[in-house]
Amino acid sequence: PDGSRVAFFAAVMRPTPSTSVLLTKVYIFRTDDVLSRQTPTPTAVYTVARPTEELFLNRFSEDGTILFVTDGTGHILFFDTEQPKQESVAITGGVPVIMETDGRGRLLVLKAGSNNLDIIDIAGKKVLTTVRLDSSPRNVLFNDATGRIYVAHAGSAGVSVIDAQNMTIVSKVKVGSDPMAMTYDKNTGDVFVANSSAGTISIITPDLRVKTVDTHAPIYTDSERSPIALFYLNTEKKLFILNFFTAKLSVFDIVRGEIIK
Repeated sequence: PDGSRVAFFAAVMRPTPSTSVLLTKVYIFRTDDVLSRQTPTPTAVYTVARPTEELFLNRFSEDGTILFVTDGTGHILFFDTEQPKQESVAITGGVPVIMETDGRGRLLVLKAGSNNLDIIDIAGKKVLTTVRLDSSPRNVLFNDATGRIYVAHAGSAGVSVIDAQNMTIVSKVKVGSDPMAMTYDKNTGDVFVANSSAGTISIITPDLRVKTVDTHAPIYTDSERSPIALFYLNTEKKLFILNFFTAKLSVFDIVRGEIIK
């Protein structure tokens, strides 16, 4: 998250007596080495089997000391970024499809075909609790300003709001149809939700009020992938709305309350 490290995933073929096996090599580098050296040396290298269906999910821990990687079979691998040291956590009830950290030493995991959110203790390498959710949870966001976890439910118009301390649902907020992508303002705690089918953005305030903004995007109902991605620039109070279906990037000014470009 601080840009100090970068990970590369490369497909490799390993021949066997009867066939060849497709594997993936994971290379972890210090970013400074990549930028300053012609031949940088990785701090750690890992080899994992390629999943047959699911793509690799991966993300760094907040302090950059661990790279979390899903193996497509119901495990989350913990790769040490300083030395070749690997641990894992088994996840039951589905293959992990979304991972998010909460800045408090925990990993938040949504799984394919599951209505549960697993909350994992990173240091203890174990599942702390499982929160039962409404149907079709598709994205999870931790909001450090409010201390809450937000889960968007595709196929509905709802966002579950979870207290990160006691890990219980405190509210279910109505937004627009097919909410998926989410981001938030680190100063105000406002959460921005992309309502994919409606082509709108819902803004959830810390007191759970909702305001909806029309992005004038065409309706698009492919629930398998979100046609809208969100990126927020805190310093400028600008929300960038990327619509894959129209190949357009809209800039929404939070202060003015309107799309400016």
